[in-house]
Amino acid sequence: MNKYVITGSLGNISRPVVEGLVAQGKAVSVITSKADKVAEIEKLGAKALVGDVNDASFVRDPPRGAEVVYTMIPPLWQTSDWRRDQNRIADHYVAALTENRVPYVVDLSSVGAHLGHGCGPVDGLYDFEQKLNAIPGLHVKHLRPAFFYYNFLALIPMVKGAGMLGANYGGNHTLFLVHPRDIASAALEELLDLDFTGSSVRYIAGDERDGKEIAAVLGKAIGKEL
Repeated sequence: MNKYVITGSLGNISRPVVEGLVAQGKAVSVITSKADKVAEIEKLGAKALVGDVNDASFVRDPPRGAEVVYTMIPPLWQTSDWRRDQNRIADHYVAALTENRVPYVVDLSSVGAHLGHGCGPVDGLYDFEQKLNAIPGLHVKHLRPAFFYYNFLALIPMVKGAGMLGANYGGNHTLFLVHPRDIASAALEELLDLDFTGSSVRYIAGDERDGKEIAAVLGKAIGKEL
């Protein structure tokens, strides 16, 4: 039986991944930083491993004996240096994967991670990709999803207060969009098939709209049409 280690607790992507793996009879361990998630994880048929990915000593143990690890660097809301702190977590993962000689990794990265600069928090994901690619004998699939639909939820106060959508893209700029369940579906497929070798990339998108179309759709849904 393949042993899978899933990071990301029971988030919007990790949860359906865990459910899908368990349904296929896989042995699944889930890393979570919250002890109150243990019962929920166990109810799904997986093993809960409680700890913090910022703790190198904790991260070292879960991959032991694993054939596949799903990696993701969690959002870092309380930091003055995203890239530095992302790299610290990345180094913990890399050390654990190398020490335990894990053969396969499916890594949640992002569109824009090929650039390495000018993309804010995504720049740290570029670093992580490069570090994973350098691990001898590791087969890694980097998932690069597009702009998450639910990012628009952060604009609700602006819509309520000013009746507008404001962002760093214009009305004529095209955005590639994706839903977490589409990412989870792609991740699950890669985790089960394991038909990749070396380092490769998979882009994930479910729709494409320009800024005006997005504003029109959201405006109609809330009764504030353009």
